Amino acid sequence: MSGMEIVRVDIRHDGSVPVCELRGELDASNVDSVFSSIVEVSRAEAPGLVLDLTFTSYIDSAGVRILFELARRLRSD
Repeated sequence: MSGMEIVRVDIRHDGSVPVCELRGELDASNVDSVFSSIVEVSRAEAPGLVLDLTFTSYIDSAGVRILFELARRLRSD
């Protein structure tokens, strides 16, 4: 991660399933860009989505909110 970047989203695929690995801190200052990145790779034809939080050092309430929003969107697709 570079100077101002406190979170990075690394995207890979396990077969047809996108895996989004969050590295760093997920908070109110970056949830919108992280959410956009994840929504962009979660296609309707994908059988699911994996969020790997292994290297996520901090999540505030705004970060938790987008986790619930992602789950809601995936259920409705």
